[in-house]
Amino acid sequence: NSIIKYDVLLPLQKDSKGIMYLKQNKLIEARLEFENALKDDPNFIDARYNLAATLYRLNETIRSIEQYQQILKQDKNQPQVLTDLGVIYLEQGNLIGAKNMLKSSFDLDPNNGITLYFLGLTYYKQGFIKEALNYLTQAYIVSPDSFQSLELIGDIYYSQGKLKKSLIYLKRAELLKKNSETISEKIYRIEKLGM
Repeated sequence: NSIIKYDVLLPLQKDSKGIMYLKQNKLIEARLEFENALKDDPNFIDARYNLAATLYRLNETIRSIEQYQQILKQDKNQPQVLTDLGVIYLEQGNLIGAKNMLKSSFDLDPNNGITLYFLGLTYYKQGFIKEALNYLTQAYIVSPDSFQSLELIGDIYYSQGKLKKSLIYLKRAELLKKNSETISEKIYRIEKLGM
């Protein structure tokens, strides 16, 4: 089960035939279109990005990573590529690789809520709670609709025994993510403890 809670791998190019196939969820056809575009122009970064994202969706992770790395060889200042790679590494359990990619993306674009969320999640998984809370709070500030950041902050405070704080963040997350059984269950569990 993927830790990616929403689609961070968005195509940059909006008007190609490959994008049309992506929108129709015809991933094989989309992959072929992007591969053909790269045959015509191997330096076409948008096509390579879209190919990498499509390969990822097709569970061809190794090939996807290779395409992302190829983009970074052409231009290392690609925050979305760095974030995508960081998320993939995080999903694979490569926390050091994830942190390096996400931190590089953050250095280029410090106001990307998705990058901030995954950076917070990475620090949390490494046991660096103070840093995790810092990035998760920033993620919520720049992306106030990010229920994931609020939920994880609530989970962290719960694990620390700070139930009142946990409840505040979880209730905020529940307002943003209506009908979330998981969040509702967490709130119920805390309230049952007498909070």
